[in-house]
Amino acid sequence: MKRSVARAPACAFETSSGSATSARAPLVFGGEVVGYWVRTSAARPLAVHAGWRVDAETAADVVAALPGATRTPPPLRLARAAAGGR
Repeated sequence: MKRSVARAPACAFETSSGSATSARAPLVFGGEVVGYWVRTSAARPLAVHAGWRVDAETAADVVAALPGATRTPPPLRLARAAAGGR
């Protein structure tokens, strides 16, 4: 199954992330794990990928450890609000 990574034209391949909260499945692009699908609630999983000075596995660990059942993790919501986004 193809999935878009961060709204970019590149596609990564994934396997099922399972139905349990904090379940994850790797996103593979060019033979390399570039991110994970992480299930943060019963809703569809969240695409989590590496960022500046953070590898994909650490990013997935952080998102899985965050409390709450919202689709957008609290640090991302706060960053968007501070930047004047929605």
